[in-house]
Amino acid sequence: MTNRTFMLGYVDALQRGDEAAIRDSFHADATWTMPGDHPAAGTYTGRDAILDDFLGVVLTRFEPGTLRFEVRSLTAEDDRAVLEWGVTARTVTGHDYANDYLAVFVLRDGRIAHVREYADTQRIATTMFG
Repeated sequence: MTNRTFMLGYVDALQRGDEAAIRDSFHADATWTMPGDHPAAGTYTGRDAILDDFLGVVLTRFEPGTLRFEVRSLTAEDDRAVLEWGVTARTVTGHDYANDYLAVFVLRDGRIAHVREYADTQRIATTMFG
């Protein structure tokens, strides 16, 4: 499987909410870093922290069934993939959420080893957590 195919499968698993496939996408010692000043910002170390403390918290901020991902571009070379996507959803507090994301994924042995993700952190703070 190419890194491009793997990444598209990962986004598809996120869209479907397939927790087993999402969990299997990460190395046990993976890291995820999201800069910013909001409750989800920081570096998460280990698959469990990424899935439970980061994605688990972020995904609970949206009404079930409203989360949509739009892949805008994906470049995959060697051990890196750069993914640009849009996210739309309805928050549990009743707000419409739309944000643009860009992340650099480092892949190792067909799994995600590291992610550094960028987005409009003010929008995350005010709309998702405000």
